[in-house]
Amino acid sequence: MAPILIIHHHVAESRQILSTLRGCQILNPVVHLATQADRISYFSNLGNYAEPRFPCLVLIHARTTSEPFADIARSLRAAFQARTVPILITGADDRQQIAQAFFVGITTFLLEPLNCTEILSVLSHIPRLRILPKINGVEISITGTQPTLPIST
Repeated sequence: MAPILIIHHHVAESRQILSTLRGCQILNPVVHLATQADRISYFSNLGNYAEPRFPCLVLIHARTTSEPFADIARSLRAAFQARTVPILITGADDRQQIAQAFFVGITTFLLEPLNCTEILSVLSHIPRLRILPKINGVEISITGTQPTLPIST
């Protein structure tokens, strides 16, 4: 099962996002990347992330302070070559920020506070994603991807 990445520096807020995903009965494993170093390690298959996995979703919080979300989106595009779905989480209906997100390759956005109805509705309208029913919930899957990242030499 492909993981979901949460990129956000604030641990408590990331736990709240995880709790909301679990409340939606989304079964995918979730990886929290709090720092730029964590993100680089994951994208480069280093350290704790030596066994790489393509994420189906990458939830980037707009208030990530380690670097601007636009830079994170660009590095996602380079690392995963459009094989993942980046989504911006923002607390305000800031049209300029949302326009910038689309410009740098963010697929869509979710407004805080997050809720299951909105999350599942947004995900169900992304053509590359599938919401697969399972016994205990749902699995989010992306079409046309490989299960693991190529190992760099």
